[in-house]
Amino acid sequence: MANTKQELFNQLLLSEIVITTIVFIGVYFIFKDFKRKQEAEKKEKDKKNSN
Repeated sequence: MANTKQELFNQLLLSEIVITTIVFIGVYFIFKDFKRKQEAEKKEKDKKNSN
């Protein structure tokens, strides 16, 4: 009985690690894209201001 509980615990731990990793990767790419868009807008504003 204890063995199956341990296996269940290990599966839950593994799935939590996988979900957390996926979420972190998603947030990282969203943040990266957001930052790139901000930099592009900033460059565009600088071009308009210099003209």
